[in-house]
Amino acid sequence: MRSPFRNSLPGGWPEDAPARSVLFSLPPYGSSGEDRECLGSYVTRMSIAYNVSRGTLANRIIGPAARELFGVDSDRMARDIGRADYAANLSNLTELACQWAQTLNELTLRTNLQLCTLLPLRDLISPLKLMSGKRRFCPACHREDKKLGRDRYDRLLWFIDSVVACPLHGTRL
Repeated sequence: MRSPFRNSLPGGWPEDAPARSVLFSLPPYGSSGEDRECLGSYVTRMSIAYNVSRGTLANRIIGPAARELFGVDSDRMARDIGRADYAANLSNLTELACQWAQTLNELTLRTNLQLCTLLPLRDLISPLKLMSGKRRFCPACHREDKKLGRDRYDRLLWFIDSVVACPLHGTRL
């Protein structure tokens, strides 16, 4: 499918100018399994970068783009982001997570945001054992984020039910 968001240039720009993204191409935090940022946390950082609420970002940019790309209800996208467990919903292994990752890939001209979800693990681990039923975190990771001067972010690994301790700090989640 050809994206309606690629190669759209303002009037008067040269035809051979590189594609421009609709949203910042904000790189996800973390480089590997133990510190990879979850997609819900990524959306929060994106809204902070634009100085708007997650709901506004979903209502005005992400939702309309998802409607154009996948035919989904843009109001549903705004409801997804307004839920208390939005980070888990956006980062899990459902079609919803896939739509969020693909829409954000298109808007940022990135190709790797599905790695911020549990989608790559869906054929390796039973879905019944994959997703944790409660929100968990490592206090040492959050202290380290603050110490390094970066936004506090949720690691994707914290959403996996069988992971009970932080692999970096050994702290129970």
